[in-house]
Amino acid sequence: MDGSTLLLNVAYILLVSATFARAMLPLRVALLGAAVGFVVYGSIVGIWTMVGWNVLIALMHMVQIRRLLRLRRSVVLTDEEEGFREQFAPDADRFDFFSLWQLGREEFRENDCLTAQGCPVDSLRLVLDGTVDVAVDGAVIDHREAGAFIGELSLVSGQVASAETRATGPVHLRTWRQSDLRALDEMNPSAARLLDRLITADLAGKVRSQGH
Repeated sequence: MDGSTLLLNVAYILLVSATFARAMLPLRVALLGAAVGFVVYGSIVGIWTMVGWNVLIALMHMVQIRRLLRLRRSVVLTDEEEGFREQFAPDADRFDFFSLWQLGREEFRENDCLTAQGCPVDSLRLVLDGTVDVAVDGAVIDHREAGAFIGELSLVSGQVASAETRATGPVHLRTWRQSDLRALDEMNPSAARLLDRLITADLAGKVRSQGH
């Protein structure tokens, strides 16, 4: 296989790999790489129509990549949001954290039931401040404080609540509708992966605490 044929195959591989990209930036980069490969191949073998069209396609992808990068850099968190990021997800990309955080809403509850045992759960909640009691069959078995999720098992399993959770006094929460979170994977896959990591870490912490 000569160099030009190898280059053509690489360009096609990039073109095919772009169809598996779940985020816009990797998609654009793969398509740009494919277009550049076709430009070089066309120049070597003298197919100038291929060169012309792919120069145009490459320029279009370069413009869109620049726009996406500028969008990511333009995200500015408020002091409060930055504080929550440093507290709950210090290694998270600011753009991904912003995408996830803005999908939710602030909620204040006081001595209220957040989930009822045996009932469907329509929201995922993150405790920002305060304490939430966890009860099974009327007996309190645990407490959830800042950094703990409420309703994460129902989000993961799709099942009804396995316990009742109730705010103990005033509680500050961040709340996401489950329907919105299911769409997050299409909107921003890396933000969805961030949420998965946070939930996994939370579940692991709860298992460890129950084991002691």
